[in-house]
Amino acid sequence: MNKLSLTALVLSLAACQPDTKTLEKKIDDQAKDIREIKAMIAKGGGGAGAAQKGQQQAREEAAPDAVFAVDISTNLKKGMIEGPSTALVTIVEAWDFA
Repeated sequence: MNKLSLTALVLSLAACQPDTKTLEKKIDDQAKDIREIKAMIAKGGGGAGAAQKGQQQAREEAAPDAVFAVDISTNLKKGMIEGPSTALVTIVEAWDFA
């Protein structure tokens, strides 16, 4: 009877062991994906960020003495302007409550 109990115990423990092959395959697949992503990052490519990077490189730098005009006439009519109208610099504040 003792051998039968021991055999039953061993078989029940063996049956309780989870099948880890599926989990191991998923982990291996994820590790492969991570290696591929790291390789793309190292090359400087991949994703929407790469497209934006290419666009930024194509853009020309503004000249150091460039002057940019901002239309403030509507704000001036509403009285939303602070400071003298002869100021050399205009700071425009903007926000969105969305």
